[in-house]
Amino acid sequence: MAVNPQLYPNGMPVPFVNEIFVLARDGVEFEIDKIPGNQGGNVKGKGTIFLSNIRMVFVASKPVGNFVAFDMPLLYVHGEKFNQPIFYCNNISGR
Repeated sequence: MAVNPQLYPNGMPVPFVNEIFVLARDGVEFEIDKIPGNQGGNVKGKGTIFLSNIRMVFVASKPVGNFVAFDMPLLYVHGEKFNQPIFYCNNISGR
């Protein structure tokens, strides 16, 4: 996991060797906690999430302090859960 991975000027993440981006969704609300050394470890933002065969990358539409993007390798995502509340938007949570 990495804060502020490399991005192209248009905001698209720079792919790794043999990485293929298969999905991009904008209008995503993103919240993460326990990030060492970054605004008390908690960050919230709105932007676009990119999904590849290797990782998920969230890119904020407006930077929050020094936070612009966050990289999450799929290998380290576990305990994922798709939530469908009655009165709110569907969402995914995980560790």
